[in-house]
Amino acid sequence: MGIKVKHGVKAAAIGGSAYTVGRGQRIERDYRFNTEVGLKQQGLDIQAASVGNQAKARADATAQRDRESERNYDLRQDELGFRKQQWEDEPARQLEQGLQQQKILQSKVSLQYDEGQKREMAKVTTGIGWLRNQVSSGKWTAEQAEQAEAQLWKKYH
Repeated sequence: MGIKVKHGVKAAAIGGSAYTVGRGQRIERDYRFNTEVGLKQQGLDIQAASVGNQAKARADATAQRDRESERNYDLRQDELGFRKQQWEDEPARQLEQGLQQQKILQSKVSLQYDEGQKREMAKVTTGIGWLRNQVSSGKWTAEQAEQAEAQLWKKYH
């Protein structure tokens, strides 16, 4: 039996090459891993920024609604004050209007009426003034006074 000699590559040469190739694959794998992690991190950062922007937009919208609600409340309060003032001024306005009508009617009264008719007319206008005073003092309601005033004006005319 003879000795067989095999010719092959030296293990040191193969080991060095294998080490370099393996090291290259590892470096490539690490690069891909780091790239993927970086991309995922960028995606998470973008998502976090988007969520933050949405939250800020909601907070701004809520603050805007609150300001508008406050402004509307203030406007309603102003309008309520104005309406109350109108309600308080209404009897005085009606009295003033009645006095103006009375002056107009008295200016129209001329010699066409005799003294008895003029006295009756004066009584009616005095009665209308009395009615308006009753309404302004709260003893009569406006509806009651309107009905009585309508009857007095019928008598006047």
